[in-house]
Amino acid sequence: MMERGLRQRLGRFNISGEVVCLMMADGPGGQTWDMLQPFLSRVFILSADRKMCRDDVQYIGMSDLFDEVEEGETIPEYEVTFDTVEDPESGSHKYELKAVRRAQRCSACGQELTEKPPASCVTG
Repeated sequence: MMERGLRQRLGRFNISGEVVCLMMADGPGGQTWDMLQPFLSRVFILSADRKMCRDDVQYIGMSDLFDEVEEGETIPEYEVTFDTVEDPESGSHKYELKAVRRAQRCSACGQELTEKPPASCVTG
């Protein structure tokens, strides 16, 4: 049974279609696979939608990497980045990942949201 806390740790993130295709072509042991696998192994994927207009795949998942989301709250979007780090002793590379929550924006005016739409926003 899944812990209640993890069920509330939801996030949306995108991976470019090109990277997804490279990962599938590389397979286990390939560079792209090795970069993404540590991240994806920490995310329980709930949905994956191919966005043709942006050529990427948008994922929604649960992970300890994401903040807790209250019931009824919009699932936040995260920017996932990978840094290559070289081990000075062995010369091998490993990948460090960061999942940074993006600021949410008002869908009507585009301004960054804190808790509610800006007072200057006229939504209807």
